[in-house]
Amino acid sequence: MEETKRPYTGMEGRHHRYQGRIVCSLPVASKDGFGSTIHLGKASDRCSLRTESLSATAYVPGAVSVLNSYATGKGVAFGIGLGQTVEVSLTPTSTCGDVTVLSSYRSDRGASLVRECVRKTLALGDSDNCFDTRVTVSSNLPIARGLKSSSALANATVLAVANAIGADLSLGQMMSIARAAEIKAGVSTFGSIDDGWATALGGVVCADSESRRVLWRHSSQDALDAVILAPPESARHIATGARESLRSFKKEMTGLCAMASRGDVFQPMTVNAIVHARQFGYDAGVIFAALAFGAKGVALSGKGPAYVALTARTETNKVIGAWRKYGHKILVTGIDNRGAVIRNAAGDRMRKEA
Repeated sequence: MEETKRPYTGMEGRHHRYQGRIVCSLPVASKDGFGSTIHLGKASDRCSLRTESLSATAYVPGAVSVLNSYATGKGVAFGIGLGQTVEVSLTPTSTCGDVTVLSSYRSDRGASLVRECVRKTLALGDSDNCFDTRVTVSSNLPIARGLKSSSALANATVLAVANAIGADLSLGQMMSIARAAEIKAGVSTFGSIDDGWATALGGVVCADSESRRVLWRHSSQDALDAVILAPPESARHIATGARESLRSFKKEMTGLCAMASRGDVFQPMTVNAIVHARQFGYDAGVIFAALAFGAKGVALSGKGPAYVALTARTETNKVIGAWRKYGHKILVTGIDNRGAVIRNAAGDRMRKEA
């Protein structure tokens, strides 16, 4: 993994540019960057009444844990080539309607998350404007497996709505809205800071949950496959007291984080996977089976139950063969270095500015 130095803070406020359809002024900054009240001033100074239908599409990748944040408060994850695509259509109406969510998978919590993201993003505009909102979600990312599907969905929804109304949100402000929506919708207790930044930026990202900032980011230059073993959602479980006991590994996890910051993610992700599999009550034998057949490193992503092996492409089929005996779905993808993108007829437009 070759390092690309990018000094992300993500919390700097700035005035937002609009694209001709609406003339608005959005907040310079929120109070603390996450979930706080945003002061916009008088409505008459912000927006003119919208009359045309608006639409936009955004794509955000999922991600895989290198180091979970339970022990240190700092998490490391890398983007993968599976993700969430969100298409938003806003039709102006005289009365404010509900948010209709159409999805390729059935998830009540996912629909609640989308609605919270839509409402919080539209709240940046003029309260005099009402929309019937239709959100279509398509995904090739397994949900509830630890592959950051909720973070990707929240980021993609906020980005699509903001682009539809013409707001050029920074990634830091997108993160603020999306993490607050995750908490409100009940899909996260504190807002998944490391997961959110990894899906937003792509590559290998380390984020601090306390300061809510990106500490470093690498772009992967390796031609690697990510082989995913995806047990069913029903396999997800965490042994009683596991999270508390993980704090005893703080020293070891701090050392592994330093190793990952220098570009070596294989050993940290594997040790993290073994420790967390044993603490959570998963089968660590899955990890050793992949290593025995040539995997460079193996992750137990998030709270599981998905395992991800990074392999040289010449070794991919060997790892797939080793994992077939478990009888679960196996997917093969790559590492995503792009992160969040806006999709339109001219092609994908990457969002890298913090």
